[in-house]
This record gives sequence, structure tokens and C-alpha cells, in this order.
Amino acid sequence: MKRQFATSVYVIHENKVLLLHHRKFNKWLPPGGHVDPNELPSNAAIREAMEETGLEIELINHSPYEFSFPNAHTLPTPYMMLLEDIPSSKKEEQHQHIDFVFLGKYISGSILANERETLGVRWFTKQEVNDIPEEDLFPDVRIVLDKLLS
Repeated sequence: MKRQFATSVYVIHENKVLLLHHRKFNKWLPPGGHVDPNELPSNAAIREAMEETGLEIELINHSPYEFSFPNAHTLPTPYMMLLEDIPSSKKEEQHQHIDFVFLGKYISGSILANERETLGVRWFTKQEVNDIPEEDLFPDVRIVLDKLLS
């Protein structure tokens, strides 16, 4: 099965999390998308957040180490990594995403939803996440949100 690198980022601000209503899947998801060729996953997460929401974010690094030498330096470490099964669609066959899942914090900007990809973007409290119907949220997203907002 074909595999592609992807990234997603849960952006937290004032005890709320940023989610977008994904047009293709018709579900609430964190911002994210494919990692472009030769692009670092961390840069893809920042780029996708800006493209889909209009917000500038900063990633939260989960690495216990941070250093920079002429020949090597650390990169932002994801919160987790997921292997996700993506069903076939009109445009592509079934495949998998190797998803670098980051946490981020809001830096600046106002929400400007990318209407080509989303049906809306908004901040959710824990209670509002709990009120999202089961069919509108992937189970793994709900588990991560529950942990992040607890």
C-alpha cells in the first residue's frame, strides 16, 4: 500500500483548541496536510496551519534535548506519530499517512478559513469538543483532544 508523509498540529490557546471542519472528510480535525518533497514535517505543520486557518503558530518541542552544531541540530519533536488508513476517493486510491502530530501555540492573526478545503474553522472548549457528535470526529482525534483539554 502506498504511504505518504503528513502532518497535523493541535493548536492550543487559552484552554481552547483550534479545529477545522474538513470539507473532504466532513469531520472536525486539527489543521494539517501532506509534507511536500524536501520539506521538514515541522515546517509543513506551520505552513498547513497558516494555509488552512490564517493563523501564525509556533510548535511546542517535545524533545528532551536541544542543540546545534555545524553538522547536526535538533528538530522540533512531534507529540506523537500515527499510521492512518485513508480510504479511496474519486481522486486517489486507498493509502496510508505517516502523520507527524505536533502541538502548537497561537502566536498571531485572525481566523481566515481556506474555503476550498474547509467548511469552517473555530476554537473549541473541552465542553464544546464533548458536544461534537461522534460521527463528526474521528475516534483518535477525540482521544487526543480529551487528553489535551483535561
